[in-house]
Amino acid sequence: MSATRREGAGRDQKHALRGDERLRGLWQVRSVPLLVSLLVLLAIGSWLNERFERLAVFELLLTLVMLSSIRRLSARPRQALIGVLLALPTIACLWLRKLIPVVGLTEVALGLLLLFLLYTAVTVLLHIFRAKRITLDIISEAFSVYLLMGFAWGSIYALIYLQEPGAFHLPEGTGPTVGPGITWDVPLDVLIYYSFVTLTTVGYGDVSPIATSARSMAVLEVVLGQFYLAVLIARLVGLHTSDTPKHTEVRPNQRLGQRRGALPRRWSWLSESGTAIWRRRGDSPSRRATSGSHQRGSPRRSSAPGLPLRDSTSAQAEAAPAHADPTSDLRGGQRPPRNQGSCSPASRTVEAKSVDGHRSA
Repeated sequence: MSATRREGAGRDQKHALRGDERLRGLWQVRSVPLLVSLLVLLAIGSWLNERFERLAVFELLLTLVMLSSIRRLSARPRQALIGVLLALPTIACLWLRKLIPVVGLTEVALGLLLLFLLYTAVTVLLHIFRAKRITLDIISEAFSVYLLMGFAWGSIYALIYLQEPGAFHLPEGTGPTVGPGITWDVPLDVLIYYSFVTLTTVGYGDVSPIATSARSMAVLEVVLGQFYLAVLIARLVGLHTSDTPKHTEVRPNQRLGQRRGALPRRWSWLSESGTAIWRRRGDSPSRRATSGSHQRGSPRRSSAPGLPLRDSTSAQAEAAPAHADPTSDLRGGQRPPRNQGSCSPASRTVEAKSVDGHRSA
C-alpha cells in the first residue's frame, strides 16, 4: 500500500509541475496579457461602467491596458522607454480628470491615449511582419493589433464628439454619464461600440455619423480594417507554408531500379561510342580514363563483377562506323585499312610515303 501511495504522490507531483510549466510558458509570451486586458475592456467595460457609474471603471481598465502594452514593448528598451513616456502623462490625465472637473483634461487624455494606442499597434504590427514562424505570441499580437485599432478609432470619435457634440446620431437616452470622470464629458462606451461595429463592417444603424469629419474617419476605419485582415491572412499563410517541412521526391528511375534489384546501387549503366560498359557511381570521367587505360590489343576486364572479358580491339571494330574511307588513291582503288594494332608515329610516316609514291607514279 505504501508503494502504491508513493507512486500516486509522484504522479500528482509530476502533473503539478507540468501545469506550473505551462503557466510559466503562457506568462513568458508577452502579448497574452495585452490581449486579455483588451478583451476584458471590450467585453465588460461598458457593462461595468453602466452598473457602477460613480467608480473609475474605464480609467482602471485603460490603465491595465497601458501597463500590459508596456510589458509587451519591454522586449526592446527603446520601445519600452517611448511607451512609458506616452503612458505616464496619459494615466495622470485620466485620474486627474476623476478629481478635477475640467474638460481640457479629457481632451489631453484622449489625445495622449490615441498616440499611445497607435504607437503600440504599429510596433506590434512591424514585429508580426518580421517574424519567421507562427507562434502563440504572433497569433495573440495579430488579434491585439485589431483590437487596438478599434479602441484608437473610438478615441478619435470621442475627440470629434468633444469638438462637435452633434457629430453623431446617438440613440435616445444615450449620453455622458452622471459623475466625475472621462465618461462624464463624452459617451466613450457608445463611441467604442460604434468603432467596432464600423471596423467589422456590420453597421446596425443605431449610431451613425453626421458631421463630415466623423464620416471621413468612419470610411478610413472600414478601409484600413479590411486591408489589415487581407494582408494579415496572407502573411500568416505565407509563414505557415514556409515553416512546413518539404518532402523530397524520389526519382522514377530510382524507384524502378529499386523494384528490379538487378544490380547494386553503386553500379550504373553507360554507353560510350556504342560500347556498353559498367562503372561505379561517383567515378569522374577522368578517373575512368586513367583507371581504364591499358595497352591496345590486350583484353579489357569489365568493371562489373561476373561479366565476361571484352577485347578493346574488337570493341573498337564494332563501334567503328560502316562507311567507306573518303581518301583514296589516284587509280580509284580503295585504300587498304590501317593496322588497328599499330598506332606509333613511325607507322604513320611509312603510310604517308607510300601514298606519295602512288601519286608520283
